Formats: sequence, structure tokens, C-alpha cells
Amino acid sequence: MSKTRTVANPSTRSPTLLEINNEGVAPTDLPVCYICFDLCFSKSPCRCNALCHIEPCLLQSIRANRNSACTICKDRFVHEKIDLLLLEIAHSDALDCHHLNFAAIIMWCWLTILCLLLILLVIQVYFITLATPLF
Repeated sequence: MSKTRTVANPSTRSPTLLEINNEGVAPTDLPVCYICFDLCFSKSPCRCNALCHIEPCLLQSIRANRNSACTICKDRFVHEKIDLLLLEIAHSDALDCHHLNFAAIIMWCWLTILCLLLILLVIQVYFITLATPLF
């Protein structure tokens, strides 16, 4: 069994307890990814150089938020995998946009055809009522 001891955390107003591992390192002193909080030694490719895993954490965050700026320093990321991901996102957005435009054109065509059929039906009913005698 590992021995743990507790100490008061001086950074808060009312002291809380932190567990310290066998090496005497508090969990908050360990280098962790700011996205997933797992142990991490790589830095983000931006101005703040915060600790984060490029793969999968940062790439998943960029894909989910569709934003290429750091959430901490607001600087743009400079990394080839991130650039490729941003190109993929832009391409998929463009395909979605074209798909929506195509669907709108098809809908407009169907509505036009239905309106023309309705007009023809009204004209046909009008001429049929003119041709039939009222008595």
C-alpha cells in the first residue's frame, strides 16, 4: 500500500486537503494536459505554450469547436496536423454548403412544378364550367 499524507492548500481562503504521493509531489504540480488533465510533456503550438496533447486532445477540441485559436491566449495554432484538419473542416463545410444549395434548387423546382400544375387545374376547371350549361 502506498502511504499518503495530507497538507493544507495555502492558495485558497479556507484550507483544503491535498494528497501527496510517495515522491512528495502534489497532483497540481504534475505536468498535465489542460484539455484532458492526463500526464503530458508536449506544449501547444501557440504563444502560451500550454501543456496539451496535440493528438488527440487538441485536434478533437479544434474539430468540436471549429476554431483554430487557442482557448487560453487566443493565438492561432501553428502545426501541420492542425492545418490539415482545418483544410478538412473547410472542405466539409463547403460540401455541406453546396449540398444545401442543391437541395434548395430541387425544392424550388418542385414548388414551381406544383404551382404550374395548380394553375393548369384551375384553368381546366374554369373552362369545364364555361362549357357546361347552368340549366
